[in-house]
Amino acid sequence: MKTYIKWMKLALTGFLLFVISVSCSDPLYELPDIKATGTDITEFSLNGLSCTINDEKGSITIEITPDYDLSLLKNLVPSSLKLSPYATISPEKSVSQDFSKDIQYTVTAENGSQKVWTVTPAKYEELDEGVGYIKLVWYKSLSDLGLTSNIENTVATFGDYIVVSRTGLIFDGKTGEKAGKLNMEGIAGGNDSQKVPFILANDSEGNLIGGTLTAWSGNVFYVYKWDALDQPPSQILAYPLQSGKDTQFGRKMSVVGNINDNAYIIGDDYAAENNRKMNCWKVTGGIVNPVPDIIETDMQNYNQAGYSLVFPLSALSLKPYFYFDSGHISGSDPSTVLKYMDENNNSTTISPQGGWGRNILHSIYFTFNNKNYLSVISITSDFKYKFFVIDPSDLSSPIVKFSDIREYDSKTEGNGNNTGGVAIKRVSSGLAYVYTLMTSKGIACYMLTNYSLIDK
Repeated sequence: MKTYIKWMKLALTGFLLFVISVSCSDPLYELPDIKATGTDITEFSLNGLSCTINDEKGSITIEITPDYDLSLLKNLVPSSLKLSPYATISPEKSVSQDFSKDIQYTVTAENGSQKVWTVTPAKYEELDEGVGYIKLVWYKSLSDLGLTSNIENTVATFGDYIVVSRTGLIFDGKTGEKAGKLNMEGIAGGNDSQKVPFILANDSEGNLIGGTLTAWSGNVFYVYKWDALDQPPSQILAYPLQSGKDTQFGRKMSVVGNINDNAYIIGDDYAAENNRKMNCWKVTGGIVNPVPDIIETDMQNYNQAGYSLVFPLSALSLKPYFYFDSGHISGSDPSTVLKYMDENNNSTTISPQGGWGRNILHSIYFTFNNKNYLSVISITSDFKYKFFVIDPSDLSSPIVKFSDIREYDSKTEGNGNNTGGVAIKRVSSGLAYVYTLMTSKGIACYMLTNYSLIDK
């Protein structure tokens, strides 16, 4: 019996070996030769620059700005380059290339199929008119700048520098690094802490002007001009408060035109009974008329409108002009609006998009690449700062560009005043830098260019 079982096992083993040998030799049972078909570049980076991959077009765009030095893209190898599984690439990723021009790579799948990819730096076209590419150049927090909340009110430019009012601190406009302190010798004030420009502004030519808060300067509104940051300023206006004027006069100021030629200096009147009125000192041949012209607007609430100003479109005439109004009575939910007043005193309210917030903190009317704009910094009722560029020629859809929203915690960073300022440095007709001061947050620098990205 044992012998029988032994022979049966041997027979079964032999049969299985026979079946296996037949199966392996029979083409009917061969496994298919499956090979990968992927020809994609799944990751690409270069010299610390972001790169956008477009699978459909087979393109990779190196995200450079219009002012980027293309020579920095020469003789480089990709920082990272990843392919579909089992794919190969030619030229090899270790081969240096001149990425300042279009470079082609051929990706070959395991199965032999191929796809040609083109790597190219972002390309721009120069616009004949208007704002094109805009980007955030740098941002510095209050601690970075050495500033404190609720003390800095405005920011202005002087050459390659920016200057903050009250503290007089000077910063490098290109980097935001501290660069000194403004000479404030001779400014009127009750004590050393009050002998400062409460507000700084630039005229249309970039000249630096400062105004005092009348509560600190003996109920007189003084305006000064600087010819050099390290030299004392010269006084160009002394305006004693008139009957009914509020001692908080001088919280806001703007200048239109060239202060050394023809211009208007615009000052707010914070008093409730005068909140509709804006004081406009005319400058002719560099001489300031000490008696202001008065523009009376339809601003409704001084507590909000007190931070508003009018912005004439010309240094030669007060009309037409833009202005900001709280648009509500005292105690109601704030809702600031932009308004336009034409030559015939017809007022048009421009509807904001998404809410412009509790206050329009500051604005500048400026010309860029053959077109006029308003730059605006505002704060929303839920404590978010925004920076806008507005095209006043299109009142139905005025927003051209706006910044990322910058939020702050009102309990730890904020204050009731929520002040801020805007300054512009024009490098050329097609390049400018905009500086926005957010009292409870910091300073941001944006670059405006007259180049538009070409969609490849």
